[in-house]
Amino acid sequence: MVRGIRLAALITAILLASCGVLWAGDPDEIREEVFEFAQKPAVTREGDKVTIAFETKALCDVTIAIEEAGGLSTGSGRAKIIRHLVSGVLGPKAPQPLQKDSKKQVVIWDGKNDKGDYAENKDDLAVRVSLGLKPQFERNLFHSPYKRFGRNQPAIAAAADGVYVYEGDMADNVKLFDHEGNYVRTIYPFPADKLEQVKGLRWRTTPDGAKVPFKQGAHQVTFLGSGYNGGFDPATGFGVYLLKPLNAYDGLPSYPAASAMAVRGSRIALAGLTLVRMATDGGSGGIDFSGGKTAATGYVSSAYEYTGPRETMPRSAAFSPDGKYVYLTGFTWGESRDTAGACRQWLHGVQRIGYDAQAAAETFAGDLKLQPSGANAKPGAGENQLNSATAVACDAAGLVYVADYVNDRIQVFTPDGKFKESIGARRPAHVAVHQKTGEIWAFSWGMGHSGAIRVEGTERVEPKVTRFDAAPGHKKIAEYALPLGTVGAPGGWVGPMGTQYRVELDSWADPPTVWLVPELAGGGGSWAPWGLRLLTIKDGKLVVKRDFGALAGKAITCDAPTDGRQRLIVNPRTGRVYIMGGMGTAAGDRAVEIDPANGRNKFVDLPFGAEDICFDIDGLIYLRTGDMVVRYDPVSWREVPWDYGEEREAVSHCGGRAARVNAGLALPGSRPGPWYHCGGFGISPKGHLVVQCFNGGLGSNAKLDRPGKPALAAAVAKPYVPNIYPGRQRWGEIHIWDKHGKVLQEDATPGIAITDGVCIDNDDNVYVLTNPMRLADGKAALNRMTETLIKFRPGKGRVVTSGDVPVPLKAGQQPSRPADIAGPYQASAWVEGADWLYGGVGYAGTMRCTCWNARFSLDYYARSFAPEPDRFSVAVLDTNGNLILRVGKCGNVDDGKPLIADPAIKEPRSIGGDATA
Repeated sequence: MVRGIRLAALITAILLASCGVLWAGDPDEIREEVFEFAQKPAVTREGDKVTIAFETKALCDVTIAIEEAGGLSTGSGRAKIIRHLVSGVLGPKAPQPLQKDSKKQVVIWDGKNDKGDYAENKDDLAVRVSLGLKPQFERNLFHSPYKRFGRNQPAIAAAADGVYVYEGDMADNVKLFDHEGNYVRTIYPFPADKLEQVKGLRWRTTPDGAKVPFKQGAHQVTFLGSGYNGGFDPATGFGVYLLKPLNAYDGLPSYPAASAMAVRGSRIALAGLTLVRMATDGGSGGIDFSGGKTAATGYVSSAYEYTGPRETMPRSAAFSPDGKYVYLTGFTWGESRDTAGACRQWLHGVQRIGYDAQAAAETFAGDLKLQPSGANAKPGAGENQLNSATAVACDAAGLVYVADYVNDRIQVFTPDGKFKESIGARRPAHVAVHQKTGEIWAFSWGMGHSGAIRVEGTERVEPKVTRFDAAPGHKKIAEYALPLGTVGAPGGWVGPMGTQYRVELDSWADPPTVWLVPELAGGGGSWAPWGLRLLTIKDGKLVVKRDFGALAGKAITCDAPTDGRQRLIVNPRTGRVYIMGGMGTAAGDRAVEIDPANGRNKFVDLPFGAEDICFDIDGLIYLRTGDMVVRYDPVSWREVPWDYGEEREAVSHCGGRAARVNAGLALPGSRPGPWYHCGGFGISPKGHLVVQCFNGGLGSNAKLDRPGKPALAAAVAKPYVPNIYPGRQRWGEIHIWDKHGKVLQEDATPGIAITDGVCIDNDDNVYVLTNPMRLADGKAALNRMTETLIKFRPGKGRVVTSGDVPVPLKAGQQPSRPADIAGPYQASAWVEGADWLYGGVGYAGTMRCTCWNARFSLDYYARSFAPEPDRFSVAVLDTNGNLILRVGKCGNVDDGKPLIADPAIKEPRSIGGDATA
């Protein structure tokens, strides 16, 4: 989902013309919030020179634009700006052409537009002087609550007030739908007005006194530390997983916080490695939301990378009727990534955990203990034994029903764990109890099992649902075919052998409804085949009552998977937004185009698989790979050649679709990066292009004589050796070209290593978001996973790094002041000659992997829009690094009332301010 923000002015005067900060939250970075003129703007003109004079009552922020007075627009209904003259905070660091330390201002416009050409028809132009930037939440884009959130299966739990759906894919989400499948509200992420009530959140205070909660995990996109996505210490950003997950290559590729869910009354239980406790109102119900251990330990004998004990999360959970206990089972893993002969291992027991307690879950039925040899407990067929326990359910009397898959039965236990009876059922993959009638519903399909069923096995289990009467003897009432849906090719990343499916019985719907997730999602360019489906009984059959994939398709014509990371790019000529999905692999063959004026979106096929795209002021699109930038007209998709371009027979990035190129811009010393993504590129209104070019290796691995090595030189577009100095880190170089493809500046920011975006303004200043965190007096003052935004004048700055670099610093060469930045590849580094540094922004990736990252953006006022994940906001900085304001605060999709209502959100909550959560 994209949240559209309109930046408006608090006070605006329009006249027809005659013609470095330290880190996020520095308390000195506050504008004076009085937005009034002491002297209203006056404009005089002498030929092409236009003088704009005014005085403010406070040192607030000021924006001056030259725009078409007739109200011509870019399609958004707003006046077209031909020159973004200045936008910044008055005071000691006021950006040019504003005068420093003065409320009285005289600004000269030279009569040129953003491209540097003299503007024509000045009598038809207007000067707009605005005081106070004011963000307003305008609308949701690319949003539907019925769209799958991620690649992993949702966990589903029905309750009296509706059906709850949990999804996790690094981040986590819990939604409530009514019994007809209509979206009601989001439970998690926690609502803005419930945050203070959630017990167990870790809070910190920023340098300017703001109180914000810490997010968990290596990717820092969740508060839930209950899964493998929460395996790192959020206070430091460093740490190790306690145990590698059994599920790493088996159905949970992106580490959700939980794999099972149950709901009873106002209580929600999410079970992963540990228990998560939530209330249905979005709080934690008065107790710590982090509970005891819920994972079981299984022994892996032929895993992909590891043999030995590992933790595995449950697939099924059920509350006792009094809400005191949660029963857990479905502990499973695949024994190999070789799917042709892979088998699935299951543990043979059920655990029970006290919801209110912090103690770990204990064995309730069956056997979960490892044998003295380290192997798993053996299965059995006795009354108190189980063989591959796949699901658990409870009835209103507290009886516990366990799907005993290989034994072809449902075992029933009393609340104290004693065996009561068996109900024969063919291969029960899931069991549910109707909470009003007491009927038992057994869901059967093929689940892989060691020694029983393999992916290519001969045994066939017909997918079906069997209903058993609640009365003693449990007579079979009815049987229906279960339409599981199309099964994709099983593999290590898509949870093979039956675990693609989940079902839930909604006892409160009339007639009862079966909620079905047909498969783990992945590939194909659409979530539609993997949408939740509601099945109801009609004429003795289960038929589709509602299809979430179809509903999402009506709201979002292009309902595509994210594949781990998204980038947002805007065409300044049309105002349309483009989403690049994927990790810079074949997903770059196309982009999603969104029209913010009406919210419509569609796929746009690109000429070849690109790692990234950008647009110039005329709307031409630039596609980049690891070693080339190619320019096109996006209307005709004809190549717009560079004067200094080179021909290539096939251009693509990391296996994407290839295309012949007539005159592309070859990047010096560049080749595709080892982590599938490059460090960013951008273009100024004048058409000057800045590109981060990968040039091999870090530290001592960055060979100084690499162009002379034949094996490496063959992969290089244009061999390039930068100037080497002691303390220079090597990763790549940033170069600048003009609109013809002629080099303007080589190696503009020496010593910068990994970057997550580079931009350039009309004065050829380079803005770089780099991996290392900002230091204050040489010490870490912020989250170690955050990055630093730096502004350089081309050729005027450099970075000096201690530690592992091609030419290490010798004694006495280290700068005699505390280091400015530090990170995995620049343990201690000094930034020399930069205009300013701003820390606490972006995301530096998981430890030494930067596949997941953040980007910043630069507008035509040279204002930086930098994400501050720790603060749940976007910082807006002027070209001198002054903080103008922040957009957003912590909340969820229901928080904030947009100017244009989202029809899917019936009851949005007002949160004040810019209304953006």
